[in-house]
Amino acid sequence: MTEIGRLLGSGKEAEVFEYGALALKLYKHAAAKASAFREGANLAIVERLSLPAPKVHAVGEFDGRWGVVMDRAPGSCFAERFVSACAPFEEMAQLHRRLHQQSDDGLPSLTARL
Repeated sequence: MTEIGRLLGSGKEAEVFEYGALALKLYKHAAAKASAFREGANLAIVERLSLPAPKVHAVGEFDGRWGVVMDRAPGSCFAERFVSACAPFEEMAQLHRRLHQQSDDGLPSLTARL
């Protein structure tokens, strides 16, 4: 079994760690099993649509927390790039446009969830 490595990033809901050559996103809340599986399923749909997203390798419990094992994105941290240049705004807009151009993509409705 791969050991959980150094912390790569942290947010309100989860933390991301090195996991060998991959990344492990661990949710902070003990009852996050549904969130981990939902994220894994959504990333699998995005991958099927040939949109840039990390490939999911596993969803499971790691050291008592639910998480998703996925590919690590190469390059610098997106947040650092976001602060330093306008290019990430354009990249994000292009990605959103590509995502919204998909018909019958299988992604759950965010409107319904909200």
